[in-house]
Amino acid sequence: MEQELFPWFFLEYHGSKIKTEIFNKWINLLNDRSQPEEVYHRFISDLPRFFFNHEFESEYAIISKLRLGADLTTDLVFGLDCRSLGFQYKLIELESPHDKAYTNDGRPSAKLNTAVQQILDWKSWIGENMDTVRRIFPKNYLISSNNPPSFQYQIIIGRRDQNDKYEKMHNSGQSEQ
Repeated sequence: MEQELFPWFFLEYHGSKIKTEIFNKWINLLNDRSQPEEVYHRFISDLPRFFFNHEFESEYAIISKLRLGADLTTDLVFGLDCRSLGFQYKLIELESPHDKAYTNDGRPSAKLNTAVQQILDWKSWIGENMDTVRRIFPKNYLISSNNPPSFQYQIIIGRRDQNDKYEKMHNSGQSEQ
């Protein structure tokens, strides 16, 4: 079967049939609570520009399931070319859209705590393995630099409608009345 390829900029226009089809498939997937986390990961990693379009103002690379040493694996890594500033890497931990970030009383859920610990483990590994980090995460292709690359970390968990109330409470330092 022959497939037709479309450049991503075609999807940028409002009313794009392709964008609408992708969006509808994603909504149907989100509404299917029977799917394992890996199905959501695969959908996102297959179509990262659809989900993270605002991230791609420059050249980028996307890596799914990058191993850090023997025991750690990222869900996604975005390598962003920030031109003269070099590369910036965002390591992302994905959890199910059906997991809640906060419990009913506003405390971080077990899933969120596990994801936070995963991020802390990545940070620790990066700090302890700088020679390997410089090899697998180049700072810049053109400029030789002994400085480590720049890293950001992100957790994606739950759905906005499940977490807004508790996220606002958490960010303001309030507890639920």
